[in-house]
Amino acid sequence: WSIGCIFAELLGMMSENCADHRKRGPLFPGASCGGLSVDRMEDQPNSHSFVVSNSQLNIILDVLGTPSPDQRSHLDENTADMLSKMPVKQPTLLASKFPAADNEALSLLQSLLCFHPDRRPTANESLAHPFFSSLAERDYAHNYLGK
Repeated sequence: WSIGCIFAELLGMMSENCADHRKRGPLFPGASCGGLSVDRMEDQPNSHSFVVSNSQLNIILDVLGTPSPDQRSHLDENTADMLSKMPVKQPTLLASKFPAADNEALSLLQSLLCFHPDRRPTANESLAHPFFSSLAERDYAHNYLGK
């Protein structure tokens, strides 16, 4: 997940994706994690404050869409219940956020940002992604990793 967020920031730094450097930043720039934030849970233990527009969870779901029940299967009951009560959101096409990124970059990013952690690629799987096939350093990375 973290590598996906960093990769998105790198894509966002391409001037073709965002000409104004002052508008570049994280893909998910939230102020809190809505109902999952400790301060909110202590103040209102039964509150579902996910309607706060700048909650990081809300921003993630604005981009990735509402995860399916299958994608939520790893979550604890309270978190899964909270997500099921949130409004259903359709994903934003990553190509609209990063219009200069090629299909391989977008494919890699999508896989790295998979909601279910067990379904994200490992480091070796990521390095084997077609995105890296044209990079000269790929051979070095494979040799370094013993592949």
